[in-house]
Amino acid sequence: MGGAELAWEERWLWLGVSLLLGLLISWWIWAMDRYAAEESWWADLLRAPWMPALWEGARWLYAFGLPAAVLLWRHALTERGLGLQPFAALNESLPAAARLANWNDWMADLGITAAIVAIVALLHTLGLRPIAAARSPRRPATMTALGEAVLHEVHWAFYREPFVLLLGAEMGSWAGLSLVAMEAALNPLRWRDLHDPERRPILLWRAELAVVSLLLFILTGNLPLMILADALLTWLGEGGRRRVALRHLASRPTASR
Repeated sequence: MGGAELAWEERWLWLGVSLLLGLLISWWIWAMDRYAAEESWWADLLRAPWMPALWEGARWLYAFGLPAAVLLWRHALTERGLGLQPFAALNESLPAAARLANWNDWMADLGITAAIVAIVALLHTLGLRPIAAARSPRRPATMTALGEAVLHEVHWAFYREPFVLLLGAEMGSWAGLSLVAMEAALNPLRWRDLHDPERRPILLWRAELAVVSLLLFILTGNLPLMILADALLTWLGEGGRRRVALRHLASRPTASR
């Protein structure tokens, strides 16, 4: 079996590991939340002051660390498939024409990104998106919005990469988004979010950002600019109402039955 075939097999292997790991964790959290006794050790553990920080670290290891390890350690991903565009405009070892072409590419991508962000922001301001009325007046901190953008965009890029190489940018992006949607549909925490008036707007807004990310990848293929766009729209759209499953559980006085 050739090296290229092994690389393809490893891509699907890591994709399956990520999907299975994410679902196992989400179902475990959901079960603990639903069935843990009020005075159990598990309920006390969830309320521990260090639990949110531990959960945040676990989120980064899963959503950012796993694809980074597969890219840098196993070399089973490609920069092109992920959208990691090189910025060669400042590389003086390259010919001037190549640096100018790279600069023009980045400026074109930046213009497209700015236009799409402006359109989505305008729709948000006009109240055309269904969750506009549910915003909180407090916006998330800049670094919080940027962190959420990195986590989600890298995770989506990881799921999209093999499909992009196999089917092309357009069809591959939709196939990758379909996998993300399937992961969400099999996650009981997302179903709980849909039934929670406080968390439903954030879930719907994040789904909208996934579609915006897909469009930006098709038009630019530039992951850094997609992260920037996501961060700006997260800051605008989520209004500080960011929630994480274990953080939510830790703040509850009792576990739900």
